[in-house]
Formats: sequence, structure tokens, C-alpha cells
Amino acid sequence: MVQNRSLPRRHSLIAVVLVARLRPGPRLIFHYPPSPQRRPREDDWPEHSKYDSEPDPDAVDLPSSLTQSARDVQGISPTGTTDADNEENATGTLLGYSEDTLQKLLAPGCWADRKKFEVCLNGLTFVGHPVWAAQDGSWSRKHAHDDAGTKQESTPKTLGTSAASGSDTSVPTSPEPISMFNVVFVLDSARSNDNQQLASDLYNHVARKLSKALHYFQRQSQYVGLQTTTLLHLTAKARQDGASLAKLNVQAVDRSELAWVLKELYEKISIGEIAGIRLSGMEMSLQKPQVAPPERQDESELGPHSGLLLLQNKAALLLELTHADASPLVMFIQGHTPTKSMQKQSAKLGIPLDEVLGLARHLIKWRKARAIKPLHPRNTYVIGREAPFEQLQTYYIDDYSKRFPLLPSLPQILKVLNGKPIKWGALIMSSDHRTPYMSILAYLVQHRFVEQLKTYGWLQAP
Repeated sequence: MVQNRSLPRRHSLIAVVLVARLRPGPRLIFHYPPSPQRRPREDDWPEHSKYDSEPDPDAVDLPSSLTQSARDVQGISPTGTTDADNEENATGTLLGYSEDTLQKLLAPGCWADRKKFEVCLNGLTFVGHPVWAAQDGSWSRKHAHDDAGTKQESTPKTLGTSAASGSDTSVPTSPEPISMFNVVFVLDSARSNDNQQLASDLYNHVARKLSKALHYFQRQSQYVGLQTTTLLHLTAKARQDGASLAKLNVQAVDRSELAWVLKELYEKISIGEIAGIRLSGMEMSLQKPQVAPPERQDESELGPHSGLLLLQNKAALLLELTHADASPLVMFIQGHTPTKSMQKQSAKLGIPLDEVLGLARHLIKWRKARAIKPLHPRNTYVIGREAPFEQLQTYYIDDYSKRFPLLPSLPQILKVLNGKPIKWGALIMSSDHRTPYMSILAYLVQHRFVEQLKTYGWLQAP
């Protein structure tokens, strides 16, 4: 599997927090990272610098590229403290507020049971989906609080997995009695131009689905209670031993499956990737929907005349599709080519257009493909604005040479495309070379080394 190795854009997600209500009251059970920081906005991208090429015949003469900045930007919290200060005060404060304040804020009353929880506080947005137990302490869905009065949803069939199959042997057998839990995602509102949409996407596609799964396992085996007991025990022992918060987090992630899940969610979603997690033996994937930048909005909208570019090779994708119900998708992948539109793919495979578009959207949703304009040798392609030249020498040259060993090297191809714009077909030496050269084009478009040069015109009616 070839991963997208381009530099990720920083996300405004800065922390994931687990809060639960115990008999004494609300408690902040766990948070990741150990010392969340609010970074300055100018840290979003590395600095640009001149692309330095050696006087080699295969070298690419390009104007500029993204390079990693040597500047080390230190995180700043709302109170203006440094990382060291946060480490020293980590047992009492979080994001500039006392833990006592946050745990009361993030553990709302039963009026918020299984509803969207969103609070904005001094540039921070807290998003969660709190879940309460019934008044008799049970976790059945067939109950309603006096002040909730909302209709409960049925348990998703996809969560019907044995809760005991993946239990951690380090989890205590006697769970801590809890009456509610809330997994809260903390966003830095100042780092997003559309914070409301971002919070909504995070709630609908991550927080809500995660809470439903945790509720299911809590009802089946007191899963959240057991994990809470483990984390509280580790926290008490760390404070007794005088261990640092960083060491406590390492131990928590190692011994608590739920802590590992929160860590995985933060690390993947904060860079826009899919988080593959495991809850008590059940595997699930969570992600925030991708939003195409304005310059690629026309390509991101999949339609009958759109093309589809696979982001993994067909063999790797087919290995993941072992279920019998995946046969239409298998047929679609096997017959796929990025040079044909969805309408032509439908006619070629004998599958209705609506089904072809549905299969394509499924692959796009799970980051296995990308909507594009169909590739064609008569199209003109130029160096892309997001070309990952900072990884050209370290990764892409070797990867390209393994895929296309008998064809011109990647630097040679890029050098030609960096000159006067020409049609891609001008590089194809003969009809026998058409297929491999179109595969090269697909590789270049996949990794954003090139993009199609388009000409727009307008007509004014007399």
C-alpha cells in the first residue's frame, strides 16, 4: 500500500478528553495528548525555500518547493505558560483551566443524555455526545429520563460483537460504578475559518458514533466502567510515585484499551486520516469527511462525466474485499481505468450508472480513490501546486523506478513538464507505449506532481 506522503495540513483538534460521573461526582479520567497546546496560526505550513538541485542531467529545474522549516515553534497555552510549566502543573490544570472546572463543565446533567454537547469557551470548542445510565443504574436504551423526553434509537446491528473477546487482562474485574460518560473533542476555534461546520462534522462522524459503540459495550460488559477503574488506578499510583504526566500517559495507553483508542483518534483525525480503532474486540473506522479546497471543487463533485483515480493498487484493494457481498465492488475495481468516465465505466461493465456512482462514492469516502477528470493523452498537464518535492529524493524516485524500471526516470519526466506546456501524448513514443505512459500519468496525478491545465472561455450573447 502506497500512502499519501505529502505534508499534512494541521487540524484544529488539540485534545480528546474522557469525563465520567462517579459516586463522588464528575471526574476527568484521561486526556490526550498529555499537555495539549494551542499553536500559533502561522505554524500551519512549513516555510517555503528555494529548491536546490544538483547539476545532474536528471535534475529537475523547478522554481520552488515545500521544505521542512528548521524553526522550532513552541506551543503556547491560553495562560501563556510553556511546555515545561504545563508539565509541572499538569496534575491540576488543562488548557489553562483547572481540572475541577473542566470536569464539571464537560459532565452535563441528564438533560444532555445522548444529545449533541457543544460549548465554546475563550476560543475553545468542546464537542461530545454524553451518555447517561437509567435512574436504576442500568444502561439499557429502553429508558428515558424525566427531563430528557427524547426517543431512543435502536442498537446498530453492526455493533453486535462479543464484548468479552478483546478484554485486556490488566483491567480490574470490579468496575467503578459510573452514571455517565462523555468523550469530548477539543477544537481551537481560532484555527478554523468554519469552526461551526468542523464541530458539526466531528460530532456526526466521530463523537456520536464512538459514544454509541461505548454505550453498547458498557451495557454488555461494563466496558467503560472497567476502563475507568484501570485509568483511575494508574493515575493514583503515578501521583503517589511522583511520576510525570508523560509517563502516566504511556502507561495508560499501554494498559488501557480505551486510552489507546483516544490516542489513536487524536493522532489520526488531527491530520485528516482515518482512525482504525478496536473496542473490546470489535474493529471500527472513524473519520471526519474530507473537504476539497476551492481550486479542486469541480473535480471533487462526482458525476456521470467524472473519472476515478484509485489511491492504492488493485491487488491491495482486492485483498481487503473478502466478503461475499463485496462482489459488485470487486467487479468495479477489476474493470476500473482512470481514463474512462463513470458513464463509460457503466456501459463497459454492464452495471447501472447509479450503482457505479455509489461504488465510486464508497471508495472515495474511505480514502481509497479520488474523483478526477478522466485522464487523456490529449490533455495538457503541468507541475502541480501541491507537488511533494521535499520527498522526491527520499521516497518518490525509488518508488517510481520500481514501478516503471524501463521508462524515463521521474526527474526526467518532471523536467519536461516544467517547461513549455505540452499535451501528454507528445511524450508517448508509440502506440505500444500508450498504456505504460498513461500509468505514469496516473501515478503523477495520484501524488499531485502534476495537474491538468485547463482553458476557460465565455461567450456574450448579442
